[in-house]
Amino acid sequence: MPSGVFFNQAAIQTAWSTFKTHQSQFLTDLGNLITDLTNMEADRDALYNLGAGDVSDWIQQFIQRARLGYQPRLSASGGPPAQIVQVQAPNPNVARDTTAAVQPPISATATGQICNLS
Repeated sequence: MPSGVFFNQAAIQTAWSTFKTHQSQFLTDLGNLITDLTNMEADRDALYNLGAGDVSDWIQQFIQRARLGYQPRLSASGGPPAQIVQVQAPNPNVARDTTAAVQPPISATATGQICNLS
């Protein structure tokens, strides 16, 4: 815990509840983003197969440039800000494998245990 910050269990629980709302919206938005990328990749494939490879390339560049200009914020903890390192259209022929992304429960943290976060 940062120095000079007192431990307020009720405030932590409220902030956690707010995060849970944002987490739900984030997961919905991420799902929509992945669907949009998948659809745009299908559009690129169709255009390429119709002989419009230059248009397909333009779409790829558009997608890559759409994220430019945003500057990362500074994290209160001094660590890197929240980010998604790589979001890309998934291979529709391969099932999603989440075994490498197992997140320990919030109750694995000391504050999560003390504040009974779930």
